[in-house]
Amino acid sequence: ADSSGMWDPEEKVVIATTEADDHEELMQESLAAKLTIFSRLEGLLAIFLLDKNGVPFKTLNKAKLDENALPTLVFNLYKASVNGMRRAGVGSFQRGTLACPVGVILLANAFYATVAVVVDHDANLAAVEARLQRYLSEVTG
Repeated sequence: ADSSGMWDPEEKVVIATTEADDHEELMQESLAAKLTIFSRLEGLLAIFLLDKNGVPFKTLNKAKLDENALPTLVFNLYKASVNGMRRAGVGSFQRGTLACPVGVILLANAFYATVAVVVDHDANLAAVEARLQRYLSEVTG
């Protein structure tokens, strides 16, 4: 085979995924950068940003919550919600709130990530919800 400037189809595939990954990485950096919206939020315990595979790429863990268990729990919850909605035929999962012993977990879909904001039980949920809404509108433009 002549290798003078000819591209191997495999190389093209690699380049395409790299561009997609770069875009995703840029989006994730933007998602992480905008987390300052939550600074000084009363009752904030932690924020986890998970990629599409459920791997946390940014964690703000003020309360030293279990970083092995919690993101996995959040991702499984997110997946279950997405699948549940798909089966029920009611659109796609965007947001949800779960009260659990750790605190209240607010889950949201932000295109390139799943956002989980964990606040304590005494937190003003309306304020947290408003902050989450502002965050989502800024990151999703």
